[in-house]
This record gives sequence, C-alpha cells and structure tokens, in this order.
Amino acid sequence: MNGENKIFVPSGRYSNPVLYHYLVSFLPERCITSKTLRVINCLYDFGTMMIFYLYLHATFGDSYIEAFGNSLTMGFFVAATLCLSPALIPLNSRTRGGGARTMGLFLCTMYFLALYEITKEYDPLLMIVCVISLLALLFSGQFGHQVAVFGTLVFSIISLEYLAALPLLVFICICSLSSKHTRTFFWCKFLAHYRFYTSMMKGTLVDDRKKNLLNLPLKENGFALDKTRIRKFIYLSPLYFLPFIYSVTIYSGLSLFSEESSLPFINFCQYISLSMVIIGFITFWYPFSVFGQSERYLEFATPFSLASFLYMLNGSKAVELLVLFSLLISFFHLFLLNRKSKDSSSSDLKESEKVFIEQLGDAKILVSPYKRTFDCFETSSENIRYFIPLINTNSRANWNENYSLFEYYSRYKSDWLKWNGKYGITHLLVHNGKNMESKTDFKSLELLKKFQNYYLYKIP
Repeated sequence: MNGENKIFVPSGRYSNPVLYHYLVSFLPERCITSKTLRVINCLYDFGTMMIFYLYLHATFGDSYIEAFGNSLTMGFFVAATLCLSPALIPLNSRTRGGGARTMGLFLCTMYFLALYEITKEYDPLLMIVCVISLLALLFSGQFGHQVAVFGTLVFSIISLEYLAALPLLVFICICSLSSKHTRTFFWCKFLAHYRFYTSMMKGTLVDDRKKNLLNLPLKENGFALDKTRIRKFIYLSPLYFLPFIYSVTIYSGLSLFSEESSLPFINFCQYISLSMVIIGFITFWYPFSVFGQSERYLEFATPFSLASFLYMLNGSKAVELLVLFSLLISFFHLFLLNRKSKDSSSSDLKESEKVFIEQLGDAKILVSPYKRTFDCFETSSENIRYFIPLINTNSRANWNENYSLFEYYSRYKSDWLKWNGKYGITHLLVHNGKNMESKTDFKSLELLKKFQNYYLYKIP
C-alpha cells in the first residue's frame, strides 16, 4: 500500500494506490482475471444491498411497501429495487473492470449510514467508523472519496447539521498531520487532478461534454440519425441519463421543497439525494466538470433515493411504475452491452502475443492510446515495464509532470527520441482501432510484430 513499484515507468510511488487492488492481490495469481474482477464487483454491490436491507429492517421493522397486490417489507423491497436499478448497470466499465466504483459505493453507503447515526446522537464509536470509512475511501479510488468529502460538506450546509462535518474535519487533520506522504496524497487527489484536467483536457469526456453538451445522436451538419452515436448519447447525454436513470434521485432531492418527511431517516435520505443533485449540477459545468462525470454523484445517492421515494409514494402506482421502468431500462442496457461485446473484438493480448512480449528481454513499453495500457499489465514484470504517468518520482505530488510528452490526453507527442531519453522507452504498442493512425504518428518506426489487435514498434 505504500505505492512503491518495480513494474511501471517511471520508478516511484503510484500516486493513486487502490485498496481494491491491494485486497485482490491476496487471491491466487491464476484467479486474478477480468471475470474474477466482475464477480468481485457484483459482490460489492451485493454487500451494499445487504447493508441497506439490514439497516432498513432494523429501522423500520415490519413496515411494508404495497405493490402489485402484495406487501413486502421495506428493507427487502428497497434492496430488490436497488438490484434492478439502471444506475448500477450503466454503459461503462463500472462492473466490468478492476475499477473501484462498486467498492466506493459500498464504503460510501456505510459512511453515510454511520454519519446519520451521529447526527441523531453523538457516539465516539460511530465517529471512528466514519473516519475509518473516509480513510478507506481515500485509498479505494478517486470518485468514492470525492463523493464522501463533497457530499458531507454540502449536506452539513443545506441541512444545518454541522455535527456531520466533524468526522470530515478529523479525517482532514489526520491526513494533514500524520505524515508528509499522506498529506501529499490527500491534497494530490484534488489539486493535481484539477491541474491536470484543466491543462490538457482535450480528448477526455470533459472536453467532449464542453464541446457538445447534449451529445445528440445526429450526423454533423444535419438532423439525420447517426446510429454510431446512439451509445455515446445514452452514455453521455443529460437528455438520457437524467430522466431515464436518475429521475428517482432528482425527485427524492427536490421533494424536500414540497414534502419534508417527518421520519428522521427518510428526511436524511432526502438531504443526501439533494446534496448529490447539487454536486452533480455544479460538476456538470466546466471547470468543475474536471472532478468527474456529474451523473456519477447521483449514482452514489441511489440507495438513499430509493428508500425515500418508495416510502413517500408507498401505495401509489408510482411504485409499480418505478419497478417496471427500472427493469425495462436495465435490460436495455444489458442488451447494448452484450451487443457491443459481440460487435467489437477483444482488446486483450492473446497468449502467444504475451509470450512474444515477455521474450523481449529488458523492455520499457509505451501503449497507445494510453488507457489501453491497463489491458496489457498482465505481461508486466521487472524486465517488461509499462509507462504510466500516475507516478510520483519523489515525495511531492508531481505525477502530472509526467504528462509533458502528451499532446493532449489521448495523443502523444511523437518525439520518440525524447520518450527514449526521458523514460528509456524502447517499444511502442499501438492498438489497431479505428482512426488510430490519425491519432499517433508511428509510421517512422520499425514494425517489430503485428498482433491481432496491436502493432508492436521498436523505438530507436
């Protein structure tokens, strides 16, 4: 967990150590595959559902939700509806890779439940739970940490529950005073991230949204439907994700202005929903959009939003419509994900290709586009090392300096001698995806090997 690495270029501390990956590393090496990570992600979501079910069961006991002519306990109904929620089945890699979003939701749910108990009655044990959850979120990934920090600040302000900010203040003091490395890492999460994206955001989702806010699936200079852009519309356009995926969170948050629940926990759920709606609205606009896709903040409010929505509208047709609508959208997402996996070839290296790379000897490899690097880490070793910019070469939060040879986020500067001189890069591995030739100038290099999905070039 100290971030030291021997398989990346440059050497140094990994600036974003992920608790998720550390825990996975205890599995047998043969078990660490994309399918295993998908199962682990589903288990984290299952854990979130179970925590929420047990908490609601303890809080509401035998309170029932009426739907489809049946009565089900509130805990079970909320957990089942959460399982069907399209917010947990988006069209990105939320559950299909080694990312920490599912773990982040799990930890955030525990944190906010403990925070609610503190607002009812101060308990030192719950304070410790909150601070430990925040520390775990700090090391579990970027987004869950931001949700907890920003969410706590906004919640304490709009609800006037200033006691809720106490665990956050203790957490910040621990990070700032415990050690130089922890202090650097904590502030790096925000400041270096902001500096990096604002200086070279071209080619990122932030840039896409700034140029085309609605991401309509239309052909350029016309109003004809462009089928190739439908998935991007569903993934990025607020015209889709706000009404179809996060309408419950928006309703739950805005309902505070018309109907404030008399039950403390439901009222807390409304405030959490409204907090995430406010944060999502702010981060939708540049330059605050550099702190992540705004809709992801709404995703983390989903368990709380469902609880308040189902409780307030219990017995109405809205509950049944929500279940049917969630099923419809979730199956639609699964259909698109399945179709995409069939239409596109795997980006993974084949076994024979891995063997070829492993036999290169002492090699330092640059992968283009940059994000494809994560598909190739399986072949890394002390001899086969991959360039990754998220490395602090000393105790300063200086990882963003490693982007100096990027023209912008998805494109390298094609000065291969500088890459070799600064990082000792010996090979360039280029994915043969659509339009890659226009993104990276590699024609002057010696083609060493043509793989199924990649070209391997030798850098002089």
